[in-house]
Formats: sequence, structure tokens, C-alpha cells
Amino acid sequence: MDLSCLTHSISRHELPGLHSCLLPLLSKRIGYTIIAASTVCKVPQIYLILKNRSIEGLSVPSFELEVVGFTISLAYCMFKQLAFSAYGELVFLVLQSVIQVGLMYYYSPFGIGKWIKSGLYPHAYSFFRSINFIGLFLICSFTVDTLFSLCQL
Repeated sequence: MDLSCLTHSISRHELPGLHSCLLPLLSKRIGYTIIAASTVCKVPQIYLILKNRSIEGLSVPSFELEVVGFTISLAYCMFKQLAFSAYGELVFLVLQSVIQVGLMYYYSPFGIGKWIKSGLYPHAYSFFRSINFIGLFLICSFTVDTLFSLCQL
């Protein structure tokens, strides 16, 4: 964070400018607060899944689509080279969501086959990073179609 505008105003015994100094600092502060809160956002759900060793009542497709949505949003923000304070929470939400989906596959009554499929996600993410944005859009569209077809099984 650039505090030079604030220190410069204080050294000159002036109030810092609202639009030139205070609002950008407030925006950064709020962004980093959201990031800090997102680091533990899904921990209670993960804890309950581990404690109960059950996913009863949880919708696997909704959590899978959440991972896809967070990944698309994260890829877009990284592509646009936005400040980390603008999208940092997505990093932690993607990680926690992938853990949730992995646990849901593991405790699924359908067996370990879906657990193996969840292991492919990190490879898909590294592939997303190696292609351009249009390719990312096409692959994400294919991923959503694939998830819907898996839900039909």
C-alpha cells in the first residue's frame, strides 16, 4: 500500500485528500480485510464433513459448479492483472472449494472413482494458465458440460 500521500499530508499539516488519498487507502484496506476473512470462510463446512464423515444433505453438483465459477473469476482477474486486493479472496475460496469437493467425492456413496477425477483439477488449472483467455473460455464451457453430464450418471 502506498502511504506516501498520507505521510506527505501529515508532514505539511494538512488533511489528506478524500479522492486522491483516503478512498484508495480505504478500498485497499477493505480488500485485504475480505481476503483475511476468506481464508477461513469454508473451514466450518470442511470441519463438519470430516467430523461426521458424511455428505448427507449436500449437493455435489452445486459445489462442483462453485469451483468452476471461482476458477473462471480468478482466471479473469489474473488475465486483467487486477490488484491482488481486488481478487485475493478467490485464491483462498478456490483452494477451500477444491478441498470440499475432494472430501465430498471421498465420502460419496458412489465410491472412490470420483475422488480420482477430483485429482485432475490441479492439472486442469495449470493448463488454464498456459493458454490464452479465449481458450480458457472454451475449456470452461466444456468443463461445465462435463460436470452436467457427470451429474446425469
